[in-house]
Amino acid sequence: MIATSRGALVAAGADRSAEQRIFPPILVVTNMWPSAADPGFGVFVAQQVAALRALGLPVAVCFIDGRADRLNYLWGIRRIRAQLRRGLPPADGDGPAQPFQLVHAHYVLSGMASLLAGARRPARPLLVTHHGIEVFEGWQAPMARLVSRLADRSLVISPAMAVRLGLGAEAVLPCGIDLQRFQPRDRVAACRALGLDAARRRVAWVGADRPEKRLGLAREAAGLLAARRPGVDLHEVSGLPPEAVPAHLAACDALLVTSTREGGPLVVKEALAMQLPVVSTAVGDVAALLDGLPGCAVVGGDAESGESMDDGDRATGGPQHLAARLARALDHALDGGPGAAARDRVQPFDQERIARRLFAIYAEMCGTAVRRVNPS
Repeated sequence: MIATSRGALVAAGADRSAEQRIFPPILVVTNMWPSAADPGFGVFVAQQVAALRALGLPVAVCFIDGRADRLNYLWGIRRIRAQLRRGLPPADGDGPAQPFQLVHAHYVLSGMASLLAGARRPARPLLVTHHGIEVFEGWQAPMARLVSRLADRSLVISPAMAVRLGLGAEAVLPCGIDLQRFQPRDRVAACRALGLDAARRRVAWVGADRPEKRLGLAREAAGLLAARRPGVDLHEVSGLPPEAVPAHLAACDALLVTSTREGGPLVVKEALAMQLPVVSTAVGDVAALLDGLPGCAVVGGDAESGESMDDGDRATGGPQHLAARLARALDHALDGGPGAAARDRVQPFDQERIARRLFAIYAEMCGTAVRRVNPS
């Protein structure tokens, strides 16, 4: 998108001698957003908004902090209504506010709050993106199906989620990753920068310590591996700002994911972008991502159906099997890991590419709400 002299936003790469599209303001409603206390919370939503804004799209955000207090969803309904009434003020403060022409809600509870706020109207479609385990289990699963039926369109971040909600392949739009930030780095230099002993081997585990992430299983598998191969550590990465994560991955030899459920774990894509071997339980889209890559493995479950892992004691998904797969991953890491093929595998998830795909969905949904003018 490019700004014209009138301050309008037009499609990037368009012929400026012809009529060009002006895109109306978008309101993003989300119950996940980074903060100083938790910089990784909902960072993928914030990064997607930033990528859309980098394209020139006028986007405002309504954050409902349901984690702090469930009552915030009730207040959030009022805030959504108020924000929709106000519209988006011009960036330079000159002129009237522009009405929002589309609402994009992230997560089922944000979608329900948007519906209750009257966000969906004939001239203002509602798009809902489902991100994770709420689609598969718990009391939010039936709500996710309901919200998907009531919204104008729904997106999910993995094929397994689409299957669970009865959506087609066109509904799958993963979150993007920053391929500039996540690049292969020198491991020894990364260890030195973090004050780590480069002589020891490390398996990275990245995420918040929540029940579905099963940090205990990761520790058990790493302990079994270390008993067979002294000098191997589990490197836990949690609560860090997103910009710090690449340095920690660079200091490791492999990534371990032990979740019972994931929509489509970004950290797997980020590790592959850095050419690290990955061992993961069968969650989200990891089976397709890791298929055929040297040193990478998916254990247990059924990635296509979204079947969850149990308590980690199954023969195909327990700590011993994970430890054995990690041993192979470390062997491959010494030979260069999955190499350039891993980075090639995640090129389609480049943040800008995903943002452009989302922009195309917005344009399709807005339809006649997208106006055409002659550029000055």
